[in-house]
Amino acid sequence: MKQPTDWMEKRASQRKVAEAMVCSLSPLRQEARATEALAHELLVHKIELEMQLLELQEANSLLDEARHRYSQLYEFAPAGYMSVDPQGAIQEANLAAVLILGVTRDTLSGQSFKSFMARDEQERWCAFFDGALKPAQNQRTSLVVALERKGGAPFLVHIRCKPDLGNDQTPLLLIALTGLDEIKQAETEREYAIASS
Repeated sequence: MKQPTDWMEKRASQRKVAEAMVCSLSPLRQEARATEALAHELLVHKIELEMQLLELQEANSLLDEARHRYSQLYEFAPAGYMSVDPQGAIQEANLAAVLILGVTRDTLSGQSFKSFMARDEQERWCAFFDGALKPAQNQRTSLVVALERKGGAPFLVHIRCKPDLGNDQTPLLLIALTGLDEIKQAETEREYAIASS
């Protein structure tokens, strides 16, 4: 694991490097005039700032790369991930969630997650949602529920929830959806493959 950086030591080291770079350009005499000393100090400071700028640009590049990798992992995860606000409206969703719910992404944002529940599951979902958004000790964080796509038959999903605060400190419920029918189908295919071999 990478050790934490001691920034004071790093800055002192940068100062030494900058001083070494300008030592041949600056007067070494003790009797140097105040303006020459100030010019020397400004030049050293300029070089330090340029070194820090290069560090920041490198760190920003690494951060952009990490953000892109995280985005790809989130977007193409096999489970559906969503964030839901306290009113139950979907704020964000990854590709798997969009596919599980059977809608397009542009129609999903702002839609009530409850509207995807089978009718006889909506009351149970509301009770679970209220508790999951304000967790108490021994509060359930998962639920198996039937969802419905428009014009389709109900299908089972496993929901795991975790309360969180958004960037603006708005409470959100982070939801992971796993389609149980897909898992059952994969198990059946696996058993068939084992029996066939």
